[in-house]
Amino acid sequence: MHKSIVVRAIPALISISFATTAFADDERRPWDVEVDVGAIATSGNTETTSMQFKLDAKQNLEKWENQYILNSLFKEDEVVNEDDST
Repeated sequence: MHKSIVVRAIPALISISFATTAFADDERRPWDVEVDVGAIATSGNTETTSMQFKLDAKQNLEKWENQYILNSLFKEDEVVNEDDST
């Protein structure tokens, strides 16, 4: 009998907002940053590995706003048939 172990990490959302100096309530922060991280791993007769990462940074300037987005995905699959072929 094949044993199957399933490990799942629900994507976590980490919101980080910071300012380099003290600002009044009516002023905008210079940076707003959001980070997403996720992972899925399955082993058994089918092996799967998935990892996801996202970084979303927004730079607030006096007259402009810049947005920087970085997305990453890594995935592996291996399916084994009944005759042990892949």
